[in-house]
Amino acid sequence: MDETYVTRLIDSMETFMPTVRKLRPNQPWSAVAAAVTLATGKTWTTKRLRRSVRRLMAEGVVDKNLMGRSPPRRRRRSDELAVLVKGIALASPEMSLRGTGEQLKAMKIRTPAGKPNWAPTSVAHLLNKAPGTPSD
Repeated sequence: MDETYVTRLIDSMETFMPTVRKLRPNQPWSAVAAAVTLATGKTWTTKRLRRSVRRLMAEGVVDKNLMGRSPPRRRRRSDELAVLVKGIALASPEMSLRGTGEQLKAMKIRTPAGKPNWAPTSVAHLLNKAPGTPSD
């Protein structure tokens, strides 16, 4: 059975491996699986694709760097929120952290975790994270 699996995998690798080679390791496996599904017309799960590529690597057919870690995804939302909080603090320097949180809630801006209510510590964290702010 194992021989049959490897043979079928090697026979079909030209349908999915060009996409994998193009996207890995710069993209996460979930994005690669979605692209392979789109390219082949067959559903590929992340688990199945990783298992297949790992097996082809063990057989010496594909390069090992395909299994490398993808770069971490950048969290933009918290950076944007930090700039917004810094702007509110500069516009109203007398406003407390709690007041800044209430202002953000009134503006219907959610926390990085997606919650509507802002804790003063969350506001302070973003304020310290903002560009031009000395960090502790």
